[in-house]
Amino acid sequence: MKIKKAFTLIELIIFMGIFSILIFILTDIFISSLKTKTSSESSAAINQDARFIFAKLTSDINNANSIISPDLGVSSSTLDLILYGIPETIRLNNNNIELITGGTTYVLNGINSRITNLAFTRLGNDLGKNTIRINLTLQSSAVVNKNPEIISLETTVGLR
Repeated sequence: MKIKKAFTLIELIIFMGIFSILIFILTDIFISSLKTKTSSESSAAINQDARFIFAKLTSDINNANSIISPDLGVSSSTLDLILYGIPETIRLNNNNIELITGGTTYVLNGINSRITNLAFTRLGNDLGKNTIRINLTLQSSAVVNKNPEIISLETTVGLR
């Protein structure tokens, strides 16, 4: 008579229970790491857009020959200036910052961010150099923990 070795029903049930718990824990870790990755990518994208936009606006305002609008003490979502003798307009349009120069329109923010607020305020006096206060709010298009990431920034830039 041969004795066959096999698993008992109890051993299989215990194995399946331990295996199910292990799969549940690994799935939870995987989902958490995906959320962290999405959050990090969202944060990096919105910060990169903010740095680029502020660098471009600062450079253009610093090097402008003159600022046409907004008027002194007035706040507007559009900035008109003369840069190297060429008219340039920076404006908010459909949650994007548009740069219009030489008849061509460029979008300054990336596809992963939306601009929810853009305000240019002209500061100073009539006899001094022009200074522009920039208020900017960026919102990430990726939603993490049921909320998009939002960054609000403000700076003041003057003509050289």
